[in-house]
Amino acid sequence: MNSIATSSASSPPPPPPIEPSSGPSSGGGCGWKIPGCLLGCLIAAGVVILAVVGAAWWFLGPGTQHPTEAAVGPESSGALQVRDLGADPGTREALEEVVREARRRAPARPDGENGLPGWLPVSGSGAQAGAIAKVLPREGTLSFERVAGRDEPAAVLVLNLRGFTRPLRMMLESEDAGTELYRGVAVASPEGGDVLFAMVDGTLVMADDRGALQAAIDRLLDGTGQPMASRMEVLERPPEGALLSGGVGFAPGELAAMARSRSERKSTHDSPPIDPARLEGVRRVELMVDGIDPRAVRFRIGVGTDSPGSADRAADAFADLVRSRLAPATATVTRSRAADSSGAVLDVELTDWIGPVAAWLVRGSEGEAVAPPPTGEDGWR
Repeated sequence: MNSIATSSASSPPPPPPIEPSSGPSSGGGCGWKIPGCLLGCLIAAGVVILAVVGAAWWFLGPGTQHPTEAAVGPESSGALQVRDLGADPGTREALEEVVREARRRAPARPDGENGLPGWLPVSGSGAQAGAIAKVLPREGTLSFERVAGRDEPAAVLVLNLRGFTRPLRMMLESEDAGTELYRGVAVASPEGGDVLFAMVDGTLVMADDRGALQAAIDRLLDGTGQPMASRMEVLERPPEGALLSGGVGFAPGELAAMARSRSERKSTHDSPPIDPARLEGVRRVELMVDGIDPRAVRFRIGVGTDSPGSADRAADAFADLVRSRLAPATATVTRSRAADSSGAVLDVELTDWIGPVAAWLVRGSEGEAVAPPPTGEDGWR
């Protein structure tokens, strides 16, 4: 008995029981340590996503943009401003119809493509409103600048695009664009073209005169420009509600002289010009586009003159011009007297316009002139 007790007392204690494992060993990986490892993975994935989104936004986004009213300077004889057409449902719907009709009319090519410009945002199932809106600028201003030595004003166009401004800026700054620097801004002058291009941050500037372009760049960089609201005199309606609005002023006899000069150098394919005598006395012409949809385009033309008789002659001349230049679309013109008795207002409703615009797009994709072609069966005059 004693020997048994002694042996039992000298034996080591039994090992402690092994606790059951809650999962496989981490072994250097996440294992079952879900909270900590998953949080780390999510953070890493979030960083990657943010980097991709940031790079895409940098590449596709609009960048820093400036008010396009900077196109209007002290030497401006007038300007037109277009609002955000991409935000207007009627305009988007109308453009969708134009693109659908152009796709339908475009002849098929051997490679299966229809030959229309690749920027037309339309899929096989039809145009998409969001894609249509992306090709429209957020805002744009076209100014007509008086330049010494020129018979006609220089045109300066400033646009705030919806995106792709940085790739466009890189293209304009490339050696192929024939660039030069003005105040640190690259000015591109493509070979064989009369129009100069520049990007001031995310704002595109175009002009057909170097001095006028540089003056617009100065206004954009310095934050100066002329407000558009003060430019309306004849139509007497705040332009905020219009899709496009603006006007151009003329010195006595200037518009008639411009019409006379243009008629002397017109080509045989141009439409008959306005009789310059009918434009004598015109001191201002204004335009407002009230609405656009697939059924109609509605706009107003204001004519300011030096006498009621001049207003009647000029209004009739512009009414004839609208009907002839916009045919075969139907232009219904209603004339009324402006608040100032020496002015006239033309209210125009343009219908049946989808087909002619689509036909013009198809002609342009086939390599014809960008300007509207002479009157055809369904083309612009």
